[in-house]
Amino acid sequence: EMYKRGYKFAKVDLYKSDDSKFLLTEDGILPPLSALQGVGANAAASIKAEREKKEFISIEDIVKRAKVSKTVIEVMEKHGCLKKLDKTNQISIFNV
Repeated sequence: EMYKRGYKFAKVDLYKSDDSKFLLTEDGILPPLSALQGVGANAAASIKAEREKKEFISIEDIVKRAKVSKTVIEVMEKHGCLKKLDKTNQISIFNV
């Protein structure tokens, strides 16, 4: 029914999604970080607070700065929120 009325959902985004509120965007309704099953309110708020300080450089950086669990990272990876991030802070000179 949602699609018949012209509504659509965007994917949760590490940098654009709020921690607890749904947002209206050009791509559709943007769910909050906490909408992902396994990402609690505290983890979502911590991620939002840290991303506002500066951009994350890796998944390891998210874990260290936002102090989130492995489960939160797995859920976000599965949903595609972390696909542009390296796993660790180490940068290889052989990466292309």
